[in-house]
Amino acid sequence: GYTATKKIGNAVIRNLSKRRLRAVARENLSTYGLTSVDYVFIAKKTTHSCDFSELEKDVIYAIKKINKNFIQENENTIVGDLNDNKNNS
Repeated sequence: GYTATKKIGNAVIRNLSKRRLRAVARENLSTYGLTSVDYVFIAKKTTHSCDFSELEKDVIYAIKKINKNFIQENENTIVGDLNDNKNNS
């Protein structure tokens, strides 16, 4: 999903920010995103005016960081479930 609050500017700025986020996501989620994860992009005050390559770099960094945390959390859950099953046997 994409969101932009009134704090970042008027409707034109908010819509431009969301369009830019959609464009970056469309280009990069197929490469870096996980199919089992829902991503929410939140526009910041500079989203509408920053250099597109900088925005893309920031989005890729965020996606990779989310993926790393997601994988670590799920590994811990799976290991914990396996240990629980061994203890119950």
